[in-house]
Amino acid sequence: MLGLQTVCLKGVNDSVEVMRELFMQSVEMGVRPYYVYSTDMVEGAHHFIVPHRRMLELYEGLRGWISGPAVPTFIVDGLGGLGKLPIIPSYVREEALPDGSGTTIKCRNYAGKTVEMPGLGQDFSLPTTSN
Repeated sequence: MLGLQTVCLKGVNDSVEVMRELFMQSVEMGVRPYYVYSTDMVEGAHHFIVPHRRMLELYEGLRGWISGPAVPTFIVDGLGGLGKLPIIPSYVREEALPDGSGTTIKCRNYAGKTVEMPGLGQDFSLPTTSN
């Protein structure tokens, strides 16, 4: 299978609509969307740079809204030889309980809906139902 790598360019493909169409059509042609790179910070390319915050918005505009295999990994090329670093939103956040007795996990889905669950490694009880 072929893999698609593309660069996110300001004013060219930095909209959710363009990305959705590009990646869905790629899948239809048997090409797997693989990476979306941020623009390298090189001389002459500054006008194409898409802020990383915008790349997160683009990712969130794809994930959950189109087929999972059509969603590529968004990447920034780490300065100083750090390699490919994924740009991904945080869908899970762990917080300490106010009384200090443990933690709670707050999870968010692609549509922004949240649910709160016991922290990892903690005991919890499922709700009981009465007959």
